[in-house]
Amino acid sequence: MKTKKILLTALMALALMAGFSSCSTKQHAINQLQNLSDDLHNRSEYYTVEEWKDAATKFKKARENVSRHTYDAAERRKIGRLEGECAGYFVSGLKKNVLRNAKNVVGEIRGILEGITKSTADY
Repeated sequence: MKTKKILLTALMALALMAGFSSCSTKQHAINQLQNLSDDLHNRSEYYTVEEWKDAATKFKKARENVSRHTYDAAERRKIGRLEGECAGYFVSGLKKNVLRNAKNVVGEIRGILEGITKSTADY
């Protein structure tokens, strides 16, 4: 009788631990998206190309983790909002990098034109 009670208690404890582990893993996937969104919000303006690659990898891993679980409507909405925020930061970062590079190219073209003008004026 005593052994049966100990065995039953151990099984219940194991079931509870499995339930908590499953919940925390499910929440961990949402937390990954939240952390990435927060980091993009706070620091993406200063990201290097390598940091953008790292952020893209983190986003992909978070999406993979999310797809492993089942979520209710409220959780799905939160996941969708976080994915949308991340996507918005990616687009904004891309736009800023393109504009920054365009300014560099325009400046270089101006320099080339000035050089051509100066060198042809000497003749």
